[in-house]
Amino acid sequence: MSAEGTIVAADGMPVRPLASGEAGLMGAAIGYLAPGARYAVHFHGALEQLTFVIAGTVDVTMLLPGAVQPTITRLTRGEALTNPPLATLDFANPGPEAAEVLFVCAPPFPIDGSDVALAETHRPLTAAEWDGAADRASWAMGVFRQKIAARLAIRPRG
Repeated sequence: MSAEGTIVAADGMPVRPLASGEAGLMGAAIGYLAPGARYAVHFHGALEQLTFVIAGTVDVTMLLPGAVQPTITRLTRGEALTNPPLATLDFANPGPEAAEVLFVCAPPFPIDGSDVALAETHRPLTAAEWDGAADRASWAMGVFRQKIAARLAIRPRG
């Protein structure tokens, strides 16, 4: 793993954000999972995330909004899974080798971590957490509207 540009996400996972430009509607990062590591349960307020395994094996535990029990999905190289906003999730590397994943998020994951919250365990979210997610969703829609309006503004006339 290259330490250059790597940060530690709120769940404790080392990630390296990839440059996507200011106009992008999506963002990406490479995540590194140490052998045998499990990272904290968390959820995203407004963004949807795709997790694509580049190397190794990753167990994704996720509780979807409205579900009663979390599911565990084992992903290996070349496999992917998406998680919607408000789903609790955690990542673990059950293997003896390091794992790498590509995370693609829409809207782009804010570097300040403001779209992620720790949940301690897989559980239904509280009313306050839902309200916070609604605020984040309003923010995300505003970001999308601004970026799309900027693109439309450069349309050739005639």
